[in-house]
Order: sequence, then structure tokens, then C-alpha cells
Amino acid sequence: MKHGLSRLKKICRYASNVMTIAGMILAILAIVTIGLGIISLITGNVSDILLSWIGHNGDEGTKIIVAATMENILILSIGSITVITIGNVMDSISKENSPFTELNADRMVLISMIYFVSSFLLLTLGFVVERRATESVFIFLGTLLVSVVMYCLALMCRYGAILQKESDETL
Repeated sequence: MKHGLSRLKKICRYASNVMTIAGMILAILAIVTIGLGIISLITGNVSDILLSWIGHNGDEGTKIIVAATMENILILSIGSITVITIGNVMDSISKENSPFTELNADRMVLISMIYFVSSFLLLTLGFVVERRATESVFIFLGTLLVSVVMYCLALMCRYGAILQKESDETL
């Protein structure tokens, strides 16, 4: 048991560093996306390039670019928050005596709530950018599923923290 915990701590120590770097990269990509969105609204050439990249040739180009930019920023922000928060959980696991803490459970609930709210935002933005209904529903259900799974993991972590506390008090 002790060997398994030390291995978990070592893996989590390295993984938390990787997660922090990945979160920073995603945050930079979100900033670049904001910049491209602003530039596309100002410059017609960039707007045409983005519209062809998005795959839209309609008259409502500005609306589509704004919605697609918002969608990309939301996705990159979700990814950034997720990897940074999971990195914090891994950092906590590498430093604490037990991986089951209330703080780690709270972090998982945070991720769950972000995905829950984002599922509805992504569904709405998907219809604005005129994505097919099946794609929008698939993205909606996928983010909703991540939300439910993270919430269940948070409950298990919270239960583990309660059991750990009871065990510590018994000794």
C-alpha cells in the first residue's frame, strides 16, 4: 500500500507540472483567438479567410465570426481551467498524506459546474454558427457527460476524505 501511494505521488508531481504548462498554452491560444477575432472584425481579408476556414459563405459573416470566436474562446478557456485545476489536484495529491481531501473534491465540483454551464453555452453557440443539430447535440451531451462524471468523482473523493478522517481519528 505504501509503495502504491509513493508511486502515485511521484506521478502526480510530474503530471501537475505538465498540466500547468498545458494550461498556460491553452490560455495563450485563447488570447490569440481573441486577437484573431478582433482583427477579423476590422480587416476584411482576415474575415474572408476565417469565414472560409469556418466553412461558411453566408451574408451574416460578422455574426458567424463573432459566434465562432466566442465558441473557440469558451472551449480553450474550459480546457485551460480544466488542466490547471486537475494540475492543482495532482499537486495536492503529491504533497498530502492522502489523495482524498475536501479541497480536491471541491476542485472536481468546480470542473463539473464549469462543464455543466458550458454544455448549454456550447449548444447555443453551435446553433448560432449554424452547425448541424446532430453535432451541437453531440457536443452538448459530451460536455454534460463530463460534468456528471466529474461530479461523481468529486462525491467519491469527498467520501474518501470522510473515511480518511474517521480512520485518522480512530488511531
